[in-house]
Amino acid sequence: MVLQRDLSRRAVLTTALGALGTLGLAACGSGADDAAAPAGQTRKVATDLGEVEVPVNPGKVVAADFYPSFILQDLGITPIGVCEYTEDLVHPAYRNLLSLPKIGPNGQPNVQEIARLAPDLVVSMGYASGRSRMQPVYDQIQAVAPAIVLLSSSQAKFWRECADRLAPMIGREAQGRKLRDSYEGKIAEIKKQRAAQLAGHKWAYISQGNNSGTWTLNMAGSALGGVLADAGLQFGKEATGQTKNGQEFSYEQFNAIADCDVLVYPVTYDGKPRQPVQAVLEQSTFRELPAVKAGRLYPMPNYSVASYRIATDALNDVDKILAGL
Repeated sequence: MVLQRDLSRRAVLTTALGALGTLGLAACGSGADDAAAPAGQTRKVATDLGEVEVPVNPGKVVAADFYPSFILQDLGITPIGVCEYTEDLVHPAYRNLLSLPKIGPNGQPNVQEIARLAPDLVVSMGYASGRSRMQPVYDQIQAVAPAIVLLSSSQAKFWRECADRLAPMIGREAQGRKLRDSYEGKIAEIKKQRAAQLAGHKWAYISQGNNSGTWTLNMAGSALGGVLADAGLQFGKEATGQTKNGQEFSYEQFNAIADCDVLVYPVTYDGKPRQPVQAVLEQSTFRELPAVKAGRLYPMPNYSVASYRIATDALNDVDKILAGL
């Protein structure tokens, strides 16, 4: 439904600030398909919470959680506030986000901080499974400013679905199309130029498990796993045909990836495995795997795929590995 804006915004903000606890935010800048649109002009867009009237050329956009700030920046919009990020996990192209005002941890946005920034648009992206938990927060956001809420049920498709949907909503369709074309063009290039390497190798994407003494085999349903699948990589027998995020194994079960001759694992942007991943790599049974003994264990800094730019850089990482096989 269309949000009603005939109440005084000052009155709404006063009520929100007095009664609400937590919420989240970010914001935006200039340059877009609709950059010349008159101030105050709006359009109706279909969000996952119903139809919302939003600015045609928003000037102050709040990103209420992890994904929007990356996607907004890809689209030429610089946020004015973001959630808290771990510095060594932020892609170098987005390091400016670290110096912006923080509105709380991811998933715990603060409505008071959003109200202080006085946004003309809030963008939130989350999983459909968490909608009931987050609905009170969405209601609070809508009391502060028009809100675009986009929900996804797939980790692998999350960033792409949200980026493709958001771009035309905020007048950045041309920028969005360019980003999509770059990503899809790189996929086509890899499949054409690395056909022999793609056909001749099986890959496994591994990381730490959720429990002590375990590791995870990430599959096509995970963020990076979806990019690897897009590139045309072949997975080992345990992951072939699987669309789930991944499966946890004990340290005694590294034989699950013994048929893979290329292994990749997540690292920070300074090249260091996170401590739980390092523990997996140090296991003697892991070091005995054929791929490891053959020197085909590769770090993947762009594993936390949150935008087309990061996904395309992940493809570049894959291309470099393929070129050396």
